[in-house]
Amino acid sequence: MNPEIMQLKTSQKLLNFATTQIATQRAAHTDVKFPNFDSYRHDSTKDPSQPARATEDDRRAIPSAALYGVGGMLTLYAGKEVVQTLVTYKAMAADQRALAAIEIKLADVPEGQC
Repeated sequence: MNPEIMQLKTSQKLLNFATTQIATQRAAHTDVKFPNFDSYRHDSTKDPSQPARATEDDRRAIPSAALYGVGGMLTLYAGKEVVQTLVTYKAMAADQRALAAIEIKLADVPEGQC
């Protein structure tokens, strides 16, 4: 390989390295006041010494209950609608119900006339 090209590639690498170092320097902003969001946090998560796993059940209780509660209600409603649809589909027609409601006294029917 040509030594001039090799030297050029090396100088490009050094230049890229130097630019990255300059671009990634951290500027310290010590005068910035951070907002306090403690009023929005769960009481169980306000202690920074507790690991997240220790408060996981408390944090997930309300969303899980809401999800299962709403899901359960929707399932029950859908089941009710399916059962009602099947019952009305399989129900007797109105003319059959009218014929079934007619009562005949069997004593008035002569023997052998059925």
